[in-house]
Amino acid sequence: MAGSHRQDRNRWLRRRRQLIGRYRRCLGIGLERCDLQAEIVREAAAEDFTAQWLRFSSEPGERVPGLLVRPAAARKPLPLILVLPGGHRTKDLALFGHEQWPLPVDIESPHHRFPVEKLGNYEPLPLTRLLAHGFALMSNDCRVFGARAGLRPDSAADRAAFTAASHAQYDWLMRRALIDGRSVAAMEVWDVIRTLDYLETRDDIDLKRVGIMGWSMGGNLAWQTAIAEPRIKAVCTGSCLITYEEALAHQRDAGWYAWIPGVRGWTSRQELFSLMAPRPLLAFEGDSDFPREGVQPMLDEAREKYALLGAGDRFRCVWYSGGHAAYLRNPATLDEIGSWFARHLSRAAEAP
Repeated sequence: MAGSHRQDRNRWLRRRRQLIGRYRRCLGIGLERCDLQAEIVREAAAEDFTAQWLRFSSEPGERVPGLLVRPAAARKPLPLILVLPGGHRTKDLALFGHEQWPLPVDIESPHHRFPVEKLGNYEPLPLTRLLAHGFALMSNDCRVFGARAGLRPDSAADRAAFTAASHAQYDWLMRRALIDGRSVAAMEVWDVIRTLDYLETRDDIDLKRVGIMGWSMGGNLAWQTAIAEPRIKAVCTGSCLITYEEALAHQRDAGWYAWIPGVRGWTSRQELFSLMAPRPLLAFEGDSDFPREGVQPMLDEAREKYALLGAGDRFRCVWYSGGHAAYLRNPATLDEIGSWFARHLSRAAEAP
């Protein structure tokens, strides 16, 4: 029995290496890296944190706006959590939230600012709560969102027109990807990888202890990036899991970031997700969000692969009560996420 398990494990490890290599080639990972040309645009300080707005180049002609937040009292290289927001959201509101009016600092994309009472209850609480667990936080604006968006109507004055313009710009991004022979997923993943390249240039971040978290679009990009990027040591996803088959059947997960040309010919989405093993993985899914018959196979395959690699304790799924990204409205859940990252990114944590 032990010998059979060892054979299954070794067979999976060989297939895992092959899948990761093919996935990286499919996304075009390994592009020649251009000069980052990094610059800090603005700095600000609040009572318990300092913030830097910055820019760097991910590829020629593509400047990535980033936001780095550190605890005010930090005096040493810190572990870091990369925060990837959901679609149509921005780095500023991912970290600072919608709760405080006015916000503690001036944000970079005020036209993306929606009052909570107009949105319902699914906007996340300020993720600066995670600073209390000893992390620095970094977030970027994804392509055509936030400071990378083109001209749009004011969101507070006409939210419907703002949303329509946002979707239109995203569709044109897909057209650009097609003529460049890439996918939107490849573009977004590359931007995150280049974020790590930028962080390597700083002496106040411990690049051996970097985690990544995201919800909705950002959740997909978190695990899609982690497949190709070993510098990411722990992953937390939310409101983003559904098989390709069920996504097509239910017409859910419509964002271009989730779709990789040709991938179904050589793997499944659930098998891709299981490539996280054996790195620590925490997944949140809502009982009234994506259809469970599409989510459960993703979780089942991941759990199977973690067990096969003897890392069952590194995988955890939480089914919460509510809809899309509602788990981020619970302060206790944010504290749970912070504690989970602190445990798995500690210096004493066993390397995956």
